[in-house]
Amino acid sequence: MMKQRLITFILLSMVVLVKAIAADTADALLGRAADKLRASKSVTAQFTLSAGGNKSAGKIILAGERFHVSTADLTTWYDGNTQWTYVPSADEVNITTPTPEELQQVNPFAIINAFRRSYKASFAGKTATTRTILLSSTAKAAEIKTVTVTLNTSTLYPTRIVINLSDGNRLAIDVAKVTPGGSMPASAFKFDRRKYPRVEVVDLR
Repeated sequence: MMKQRLITFILLSMVVLVKAIAADTADALLGRAADKLRASKSVTAQFTLSAGGNKSAGKIILAGERFHVSTADLTTWYDGNTQWTYVPSADEVNITTPTPEELQQVNPFAIINAFRRSYKASFAGKTATTRTILLSSTAKAAEIKTVTVTLNTSTLYPTRIVINLSDGNRLAIDVAKVTPGGSMPASAFKFDRRKYPRVEVVDLR
């Protein structure tokens, strides 16, 4: 009897959860995803980036507005104000103060946090375990025209983000794994010159 009651409770809970997700607007669902990202002390994601016929695997560590992205082609640190981008092939580090759109191209997770300010959200598809949301830029001259975000409805973490740029280029990020973590030191999001003593530093600010 106890086992039957437990099974019944689990089934009813699943029905309530499915109904809650179904009742969400695109704004509300993406808002809950953004809230979950912001609530975590840090988040680490493994991903594959596809652009221009090329693919590269990478990892991103997020902590609020700060992030550290590493791929085979480049490594980027952002401390909330300054961005350092290390390009191994050029043995060079560029220092910039990026715009919000530039940040979103380097750190696509930033789109989820910024969607209320820059995009209009609408549902674009669903499966048994995901919901896909289309974000259309509200600025006519925006470099990022549309973004498609696919969320896992159980975890609220993104599984795929596709960015369409005004010049016709397209970036697709397939997220393999997202893991919440603990607090990260500020140094994790800053370029450490001591580790790259021979690189040329170009300050573009």
